[in-house]
Amino acid sequence: MSTAIKAVLAGLLFSVPVVIWSLNRSNGGGIAAGTTLNHINDAVPAFDRSALNRPVDELFPIEPAPSNSLVTVLQTDLTREQAKSADLIIQLKEMATRLSAAMGSSHITAAPPPPSPPRAATQFANGGAVNNLYLPHDPAARKKPAIASAIASETIIRKSGPWMASAHMCSARDFSGEKRSASHAHCHFKRLCVAPGKGPAPPHYSTRGHYDWHYVYDSIAPRLVNFPDHLNFSLGVGPHQGDFKVMVAPKVTKISDFMKDYPEVRSEPTLTHIYYEFNGENFGHMLTDVIMPMYGIMAGFDKLDYDVQLVKYQITHDLGHSCDYQVNPGWEHPGAMESGRWIPDKIVRTNIDENCKRFYKMLTPSLSSRPPLVMGDLFKQSKTPVCFENLLVGTPALSDDCNQGTHGRDPGQVTTCNTGRMEQFWAFRSYTKANLGVKDIKPSEHHIVVWKRPDQRRPLQDLDKVCDELRKTLSVKVTLIDWATISITEQLELIGSATVHITGPGGGSFIAIYLPRGATSIRLYSSNFGMEFHFFNFLGYIHPVHRHAPGGKIDMPELLEETRLGMSRYEKFNPKIFRPRPAA
Repeated sequence: MSTAIKAVLAGLLFSVPVVIWSLNRSNGGGIAAGTTLNHINDAVPAFDRSALNRPVDELFPIEPAPSNSLVTVLQTDLTREQAKSADLIIQLKEMATRLSAAMGSSHITAAPPPPSPPRAATQFANGGAVNNLYLPHDPAARKKPAIASAIASETIIRKSGPWMASAHMCSARDFSGEKRSASHAHCHFKRLCVAPGKGPAPPHYSTRGHYDWHYVYDSIAPRLVNFPDHLNFSLGVGPHQGDFKVMVAPKVTKISDFMKDYPEVRSEPTLTHIYYEFNGENFGHMLTDVIMPMYGIMAGFDKLDYDVQLVKYQITHDLGHSCDYQVNPGWEHPGAMESGRWIPDKIVRTNIDENCKRFYKMLTPSLSSRPPLVMGDLFKQSKTPVCFENLLVGTPALSDDCNQGTHGRDPGQVTTCNTGRMEQFWAFRSYTKANLGVKDIKPSEHHIVVWKRPDQRRPLQDLDKVCDELRKTLSVKVTLIDWATISITEQLELIGSATVHITGPGGGSFIAIYLPRGATSIRLYSSNFGMEFHFFNFLGYIHPVHRHAPGGKIDMPELLEETRLGMSRYEKFNPKIFRPRPAA
C-alpha cells in the first residue's frame, strides 16, 4: 500500500474499536486501488471474510489528501453482534460520509446521494397556505417571503435512511444527578427529529399537542441505547429550567425502526433554536431572558447566524411569567378546566398580549431575520417528522440571573454567577445593535439621559425639576424620556449618546446594556434596593451606581456629585475622542 493504513479490531468480548488512520506522505498518499478490508488486518477471525473481499475504493472512493495533511482519525465502537460483514460495509460508507462532512473537505468522500426534490416553501404564520415558491439550494441565495408575517420553511422532503443518523455536543452537564444535570445542559444536535406525539398526551399538553423527539442512531452510537439520559435537556430558562413540563428526553431510535414508522421526513437545513419563553411582556426580561440566552448558545457553539429560525415551545398548562401564562392564567383556578371556564389561547389580558407582541416584534430582529414560529406551526401543513440539520436547545444559566430567577429582589441573596461574562455581554450588545441597524458611535460630548417611568411602580418624584437642576448646575444636555414613546432604533441611538444614565430599576432600565463603554448608570431605588445588581454590576463596560431614594424622593446633592463623577469618569476613559466642555 502507498499509505500507512492500519485497522485495529480488538476487544471482541465487549466491543470492537475500529480505527482508520490515513497519513499522507510526500508521494500524495491514498489507499491503493484494490486494497480490501481483509488486506487491512488479517488477524481477526470473527468476520465472514467472504463478504469483505471487495476493494475499499469500491466501498467508498478515497481521494488523495494534500501532502502536508494531518493524521485523520475516525473511531467508532461496534458491538460483536453489529460486527457482521454486510453491516460493516454499510457502516464504513456512512462513516466516510460523516467524516468528510466533519472535515469540511473531500479527503474522504462517499457516493453522492440521489437528488432531492426541490424545496417547497410553506407559509406557516397564522396557518398560512402553502406557497409554491421553490427555493435554491444555496442558503445565501434564498429569497425571503415578501410578506413580513409569513415565514418559509426550506425543508427537503426525503426518504428516511442512514443519512439521518443523529449526533450531538452538549456542555454544562455535571455529576449532580441526571435530572438536575439535564436542566442546565446546552446542546447542539445534528439531525434530531421531532414528530407529532403518538398515544395519549400528558395533561399539560392536552390541547396544544405533544411531540416525540427522536435521536436516530446507527451502529456508531450504541452506548446511547443504554444511557439515553445523556441526551436530556430543558427548553426553559432561569426558574423554568428545572420544570418537568419543559424537560425533553429524546427517544433513542434505531434507523431501521424509525424508517418503518416514518418512511418520509422533512429535512430542515435552517439553523433552528427551540425555546420556552420567560416573561416576554417586559422589555428587560425579553432582552435578557429570551434574546440573550439565544445569543449565548449560538455564540457558544460557533453558530451565530442571522438566518436562524426561532421556534417557541408551547404547553397547555403554561408556566408562570411566560407570555402564554400571563395572557390567560385562568387554568390555575380550581375547576376552571372541568367547567370549561378556561380556554387555552384565549386572550384575557389584552394589555399583556399587546406588550408581548410589541417586544417580540421589537427585539427578535436583533437576533434573526425571520419572524419567530410556535412549535405547532411546524405541523400545520404536514404531520411528517422534521429532522433538524442544526438544532440548538438548552439555554439555562445563560440569562441575566443564571438559574436563580430572583433578579436581585432578595437582599439576602448574593450571587456572582455572571463573573467573567464581561466579554460575552459586550459582544451581545454589539451583535444585536448592529443587527438592528444602529451604528455604534461613541459620544464626544456629555449627555445625561433620564428614564421617566410612565406608571407609578417604583416611582421617582419631580424628575422634571431634577433635570432642570442638572442642566443649570452642570451646563450639559439632559434628556428626560419615556422609552415606550420611541422606536427601538431611536432608543439605541439615544442611550448610545449618553455618558450618564439616571434610572429607576425595572425592565426599562435594561436599555443601559447599550450605553457606551465608560458610561455610568445611576440607579435610584424607591424600593427593592439593589434590584438587578446581579447583572449590571458584572457588565464591565459601564459603571453602575446604586443609591436610595426613599418614597421616590431624590437626594439632589448626592445625585449631582455622582453625575459629576460619572462625567469625569467618561472623560478619563475616553481621552482621545472627548471634546472638552466649557467650565460649569
